Amino acid sequence: MLKTFELPQYILGQYPHEKITHLKLQKLLYYVKVWGIVAGVELYQGEFEKWERGPVNTDVYHKYKSFGRDPIVQDPHIEQPNVAGREKELIDFIVASYMPISAISLSAMTHKESPWIETPQNSVISHDKIFKFYSQQPFAKNFNPFDLANKPYFVVQSSSWHAYTLDMTVDDMERNAQFSSFDDYLALGAQAQVDIEKLISSLPKF
Repeated sequence: MLKTFELPQYILGQYPHEKITHLKLQKLLYYVKVWGIVAGVELYQGEFEKWERGPVNTDVYHKYKSFGRDPIVQDPHIEQPNVAGREKELIDFIVASYMPISAISLSAMTHKESPWIETPQNSVISHDKIFKFYSQQPFAKNFNPFDLANKPYFVVQSSSWHAYTLDMTVDDMERNAQFSSFDDYLALGAQAQVDIEKLISSLPKF
């Protein structure tokens, strides 16, 4: 289990070019905590309180609050925590699943989820509330059991996902909610990004 400041250091070290803000970091930490609880593996020591902009770890907040809305710049001389085995596989999987989602969208997602809604302001969000809610979500199917090589990948149902599936039938929604594998999902996402960049570069410049 990574200690309070080890997981932020690890995520920032793994994604140096993502321009992770304090708001986004808090939500990535929270979802690592959440899905570790669902998977039955304690991945992160830190706890989270209900704050106005979503779940927040207060110690991490005070460490990085000076960056405000700017991307966090981590000291390159900070030694990275030793993360290996199943712990690393789980953390990398969760962070990669949530990284494409903007900080604002991640914050909005937590506001619609019952653990944040049902917790009093400035109180710690309990593990019981977390497990009861998130274990029933489609993304939880990725952890029962967790085996990236031999099972389909169930996507994070973000606000953009709900907008994308708004007019779909139930059958179409279920088909779009999963991919043949996590690698297939990542490959399609990377190709989509290339296609978008090509489209943008082909547009006339005014």
